[in-house]
Amino acid sequence: MTIDQILREVAEKYSEHGVTVIELKSKCRTKPLTTARFEAYWRCRQETRHSLPTIGRHIGFRDHTTILYGVRKHEERMKEESEGC
Repeated sequence: MTIDQILREVAEKYSEHGVTVIELKSKCRTKPLTTARFEAYWRCRQETRHSLPTIGRHIGFRDHTTILYGVRKHEERMKEESEGC
């Protein structure tokens, strides 16, 4: 799995909210977009061997700490969703 493949899959999953690959790489910070972007960060971290700085450079030239923050926020959201069922 490549970062580009993950971005395409995440954009397709969130397409009902108007999310595109270009927007995932943009600076826009709407709620649906950040949710999708954090999921993309998490998936890139889990499904590729790329480092946080490499993922950040590939997704909008973001700092590695931004990627780490997004990964942690996505993990929190997954935990909350699993506890809410």
